[in-house]
Amino acid sequence: MTMQKRKLGNNLEVSAIGLGCMGFSHGYGPGPSDDEAIDLIRKAFELGCTFFDTAEGYGAGANELLVGRALAPIRGEVVIATKFFIAGPMSPAQLGEEIRKRLDASLARLGTDHVELYYQHRVPDSIPVEEVAAVMGELIREGKILGWGQSQATEEQIRRAHAVTPLTAIQSEYSIMERMFEKDVIPACEELGIGFVPTRQHPREPAPAGPTHCIREGEKGRHSGADLPRVDAAQEGLHCAHPGIAQARADPGEPRRC
Repeated sequence: MTMQKRKLGNNLEVSAIGLGCMGFSHGYGPGPSDDEAIDLIRKAFELGCTFFDTAEGYGAGANELLVGRALAPIRGEVVIATKFFIAGPMSPAQLGEEIRKRLDASLARLGTDHVELYYQHRVPDSIPVEEVAAVMGELIREGKILGWGQSQATEEQIRRAHAVTPLTAIQSEYSIMERMFEKDVIPACEELGIGFVPTRQHPREPAPAGPTHCIREGEKGRHSGADLPRVDAAQEGLHCAHPGIAQARADPGEPRRC
């Protein structure tokens, strides 16, 4: 069976099933060995997965190192998403310097000269989204990132940022416990042509020892149809997209910053 494809924004094509790599290094108790994790990541690729998600905050950079090692032999055939988290306040010059420093560190850990998708990992009120979007535009023009996104953003933050540098994707927790944004964020993404990347709800208690590597069908939200830019995430590891909708997948994300 051939893996289906989805588009994020106007420029990124990814597999309809993607792999969120956080749990290999962070968030769910002891993970597998690096060799086991690398084998699983490469097996996912063999099965048609081309979309892999990580972040600087997953294991203090350890997850990016792992993902970089796993994908090195197939780097030209995959899409990598990673994330940065910063909180202000700071001047626009300081902001640009800090984001560039974090991106350069992520690229070094990943062993690549660019990433296809660079998320702002949570969107604090202390930093104007317009200033972040301006820096993202510079990085896109320089070829260091191909697109950018926001994690857990509001409709207002999305619209303000998109007006400066068009967003490729919005990543947000999506489960029976976290669906309030259906009335505003998802329709805004549909209107603006931004990919919506739902992620699983985070457990409030530590996971049992040892990783769970299974594929489970994700929730099917009320918004569906051939033109809606979103997918439904699986509950663990690999994330499954509904075949009737247009955009693509997600990773588990990191524990909520309240």
